[in-house]
Amino acid sequence: MVFGFYGALSPATVMRQAAYGVRQMAEALPLGRVSALPGKAMRRIDLLRGLN
Repeated sequence: MVFGFYGALSPATVMRQAAYGVRQMAEALPLGRVSALPGKAMRRIDLLRGLN
């Protein structure tokens, strides 16, 4: 699976990169379905942010 974003250097971009890094590390852990939780949470937050 591939995901990501492109943004100009700013505090928001740095935070977003950190969030994707955490997601990638969590999904690489051998925890089964629990490894998918950070990605699901990020997608839900993205959806909620889009509703505003």
